[in-house]
Amino acid sequence: MKARRDARGGPKDTNGDGKITIQDLPEKRQKHFAKIDTNANGELDQAELDAARAARKPHPEIDKQ
Repeated sequence: MKARRDARGGPKDTNGDGKITIQDLPEKRQKHFAKIDTNANGELDQAELDAARAARKPHPEIDKQ
């Protein structure tokens, strides 16, 4: 099952536990979880999601102007 995205395009809390955890991400994205979870608490907070979004390289189809 794919993780749904929130209104901003980020991962969504798919299991309804109130947290974004590795289980909420699609399998192919789970390998990036530890790098994004900078405080290593097993959850992604908004600051971590914002930092990951800012650090990613632009995608030629998604980010075209």
